[in-house]
Formats: sequence, structure tokens, C-alpha cells
Amino acid sequence: MPNYCVVFGCSNIACTKNRVSLFKIPFRNDDRPEAKRRRKLWVNFVTRTRKKWKPGTNSSICSAHFTEESFQRRFNTLPGMSGTYVPMLMRDDFGINASPSVYHFSRRYSELY
Repeated sequence: MPNYCVVFGCSNIACTKNRVSLFKIPFRNDDRPEAKRRRKLWVNFVTRTRKKWKPGTNSSICSAHFTEESFQRRFNTLPGMSGTYVPMLMRDDFGINASPSVYHFSRRYSELY
């Protein structure tokens, strides 16, 4: 199970208290052209700052790297019942159609460039 964000400079782990979720890089071993295109967006996001990085089976990106518009609003209980927010990335008939676009660099990294 993935347990940390693979984006350079990010040290986030999944934590419901801090509202941080991890999302596996989608469409692994999917040879359809649209699946390859969508997966490439995620991989390219990481390789912008980690040039030689290659995605593994459990490579994940945390929710901090997505805009608010990237999420669907879903809850794990019915209205009126207590429950927790379950973040889900936007989907269409093909699958996940959201991609990461927000970088949060540490001060040390941003001073280098």
C-alpha cells in the first residue's frame, strides 16, 4: 500500500486528521491511447523535478498537488449521519480525468532554482 507522496520536496503521508489523501498513479499496464495519455500527465508532473524517476506499482501523489476542481464531493454515509469526507478525483466514463498541477516546494529547494 502506498504510504508517501512521490513528488520531490513533498513529505506528505495519508492522514485523515490533516485531510491528506494519496492517489496511485492511474492506468498502470493499460495500453489504450487515452489511458497512456492520462498516465503520462501524472508521470510528467513528477519527472519535472525528479528527472530519472520511474513510477512503481505503488507510486502515489498526495491531494495537495491537485486543485479543488479536481475532486468530486462524496461522503461515506447518508446525509444526517455522522461520517467522514472521502476525497475522490474527478472521473468520466473512461476513468480518472484529473491530473496533478500544484507544486509545493520546500524553501530549500526553491532557493536552488
